[in-house]
Formats: sequence, structure tokens, C-alpha cells
Amino acid sequence: MKVVALSKIAEIKSGYQFREQIKPIENGSINIIQMKDVNQNNTLNLGKLTKIDIKNIDKRYFLKKGDILFKSKGYNNSSTILLDEINNVLAHSHFFIIRITDNKILPEYVSWFLNQKSIQTYFKSNCAGTSLPMIHKKVLEDVIIKIPELEVQEKIAKIHYL
Repeated sequence: MKVVALSKIAEIKSGYQFREQIKPIENGSINIIQMKDVNQNNTLNLGKLTKIDIKNIDKRYFLKKGDILFKSKGYNNSSTILLDEINNVLAHSHFFIIRITDNKILPEYVSWFLNQKSIQTYFKSNCAGTSLPMIHKKVLEDVIIKIPELEVQEKIAKIHYL
């Protein structure tokens, strides 16, 4: 079993920082994932995403299948994963986006691992702020992940998503 810091196996960046209040547009060309779009069981509700129109957004801000969304603000610092290919989707800045860079590590496994009780305890003991707790990027980068063989990761992910 391999043991490594999250920063060694993933690129971690903040979600899109909006300069103004989000104004929904019924036929907008860009979808936004917000905190309200994550269900209590840490799955995404992609059916009712807010649509907007913004010009000239750099493509690096758009999500890809397999991206892990980590709630960096609030009392529940859980993660979820974008399991479907969907175009023109941004994550709000309340999320960190974790993109796994090692093809021997499943994003589904990492998302599951980040939601485990011991890791959630680590987040709670390392959050900043009182009225709205927040996890800093460095705290997330420093999470130590135990990575089993790919076959074991696949089994864990399959059981978790049943």
C-alpha cells in the first residue's frame, strides 16, 4: 500500500470566483455547481444546475469527468465527484477542485477516502474561522492518503457507489 500526500497525486485549485452575484439565465450556456447541488449522500444533482452566460472564461476553469469537488467552506467538508461528462460546467469558489494526475489512482477512491471519518476529523481540527469554518488549500494538500492496488480501489469505489 502506498501512502502519499494528496498534493503529490493531484492538482488542486479553487472553483471559479464570481465578481458579481450569480444571475440565472434560463437558456444560459454555462452551468454552475453550487453547494446546494450536492445531496446529503455527497452525490451531485446535475439536473437543476443554475445556468448563466459569461463571456471569455478560460477553459481551464471548466470541470471534467473525474474531477473531485471538495467543500472548503461550512461545517460539512465532504467531497463528491463528477461522474458524467458534461460540457460548460464551473464549480463555485466554495469548492476546491481536485484533479488526479496519477493514472494508477481512481478519483472515485480518493473522493471516498476524503469522506472517511478519520479524514473528516482531521478537517474539523484544522479548519479556520468561527462563523463560517473554512479549510485552507494547504490543509487539503497535506492530507495523507493510503492508496491500495488499483483492483482494491475499484472494488471500494464500486461498493461505495452502489
